[in-house]
Amino acid sequence: MDDFNKQYKHDKWQKKRLEILRRDKWKCRCCGETNISLDVHHLYYDVGCLIWDYDNEVLVSLCRDCHIKIHVDLKKVSGLIAFKLLCAEIDMIEIDQKIDEIINYF
Repeated sequence: MDDFNKQYKHDKWQKKRLEILRRDKWKCRCCGETNISLDVHHLYYDVGCLIWDYDNEVLVSLCRDCHIKIHVDLKKVSGLIAFKLLCAEIDMIEIDQKIDEIINYF
């Protein structure tokens, strides 16, 4: 089942999605919004892993606006941080500072 669209319609994903939404009390984990449609976001993907096979800690409930920000804005930031770590331009202590900068950006 490689097609993501088919996976999102699968009963196993729908069950996992409801589990995450309940755990998060039907609110966006970023902005706290409750009166809006919510998505369940994967914090990362592993090649070959079905979308319902991830641990719950990797899944978060997000409103559409925050979900878009993560996929567009934060993807750029996380890529830059990962590159700097890989090249040893920053260390793990500096990561905490970068995370604070990211949080303050939003």
